[in-house]
Amino acid sequence: MSTAKRVMVNSSFLYMKMILTLFISLYTTRVILIALGSSDFGLYTVITGFTVMLTFFNATLAASSQRFMAVAQGENIYTKQLSVFNISILLHIFAALIIALILIILGFYIFDGFLNIDTSRIESAKIVYNFVIITTVFSILSVPFDAAVNAHEKMIFVAILGFCEAILKLTAALILTYLNMDKLILYGGLLTIISSLLFISKAIYVSRNFKEAIFKPKTYYDKFLFKEMLTFSGWGFLTSTVSMVAGYGQNILINIYFGTAVNAAQGVASQVVGQVGSITNVFLTALTPVIYKSEGASNKTLLLQSIKSGSKIAFMSFALIAVPIIIEMDFLFKFWLKTVPDYTIIFCRLLLVTYILAQLTITLNSAISATGRIKNFTIFFSIAGMTPIIVSFILFIMGYDVTFLYITYLVYELFRLFFLLYFGKIICGLSIRDYLSDVIFKCLFITILILPVLFFIHYNMDESFLRLGVVFLCSFTLNIILYYFWGLSNREKEIITNLYQGAKLFLKKN
Repeated sequence: MSTAKRVMVNSSFLYMKMILTLFISLYTTRVILIALGSSDFGLYTVITGFTVMLTFFNATLAASSQRFMAVAQGENIYTKQLSVFNISILLHIFAALIIALILIILGFYIFDGFLNIDTSRIESAKIVYNFVIITTVFSILSVPFDAAVNAHEKMIFVAILGFCEAILKLTAALILTYLNMDKLILYGGLLTIISSLLFISKAIYVSRNFKEAIFKPKTYYDKFLFKEMLTFSGWGFLTSTVSMVAGYGQNILINIYFGTAVNAAQGVASQVVGQVGSITNVFLTALTPVIYKSEGASNKTLLLQSIKSGSKIAFMSFALIAVPIIIEMDFLFKFWLKTVPDYTIIFCRLLLVTYILAQLTITLNSAISATGRIKNFTIFFSIAGMTPIIVSFILFIMGYDVTFLYITYLVYELFRLFFLLYFGKIICGLSIRDYLSDVIFKCLFITILILPVLFFIHYNMDESFLRLGVVFLCSFTLNIILYYFWGLSNREKEIITNLYQGAKLFLKKN
């Protein structure tokens, strides 16, 4: 199977999973918000935020594991694959122990007046915090197995497991509505059980299906490779530290200055954007192993083609859904949630616009990581990444509204886009002029052309499901037409045409 077809087949499995889980996950959020209430939902967002803050360090190790596993696949060296798998597990065991210890120590301090929590809920919050620590450990230990699955591009397993996870979380949410006990504690415990089941499933699948999945660290330990992987992760640690401060710093600032009710709005907005973002994460999950393997096989042409095509398709698939959601958000939230927390809609709109811009360069991070030349890239973005949270802190001290937090990050994303292009040129040999003309200008121009049509429909039809459907249908249709006849290159059109013909032939035979 060709690379393009393999990416599209894998994407198809993931898109099917996404479609099935999208509505399940959004409904789950609705049930949880009703069951917990805005205050407890916001409290849970704050508690989990502390673990997310430190697991950014784990994300660095995860990127390292996936990069080295996929590159080893591209090089087709079996002994190296064995060593990478064993070293990856060792690194994540150490990471799990260190992060668990840090979280336990933090637990002695954060509930002693640091967080803005109602005194009657502190004991429940402490119990949930311990559940979250256990969940975090399982999540960290799962990463080497996730990396192995992605490196082998077994996306049908990812799709099945993702669907099962969504069903389990919906079941947990429904249980909350029937049992009469502390629902915050119950929810934390149920998510811990789900996390353990997912870890066991991944470990069993990988050990039974991949020949390099043999955990014998004494036999397959490679000192040089261990140092290389640790060094790669070490440079990424600066970026992870900034991500920790920036990511959870948002939760802390909102909690201190505006309270848990606004944290609830932040949590709902993050859920929505996360689910919509899964649209592009699907394609990126299928494409990233190709980028890594291209570097491992020294196929620079395929690497550069993947960068441009990947960002273009990611932007199109995200924008054709996100733009109608931004326009119809008031109606959607009235239908979705019985009570919409204050600030939820404006948070969600600003986040979606920020994520739309991020799609324009979404493949560049993976491409730069694939080369292994991340030192200067990491140092620069570690320093620059502190800017939004510092500016937001100053604005809050001066009495500005909470929405300026997301406005600050939106402005930062604009600057980040151009600096990513610069590093893409220096490290990967990317042509900035070609990228601007073929990806950024085309994508933005198509979106600008479509916007007046969608706004015309929005303002000239009564609020209803009919208007919602017409807006989404027009967005989908116009995006597909404009991208196919103008946005896509001849090579990208040829890929789509071949896939369409292949699908027709498959349906005839079956």
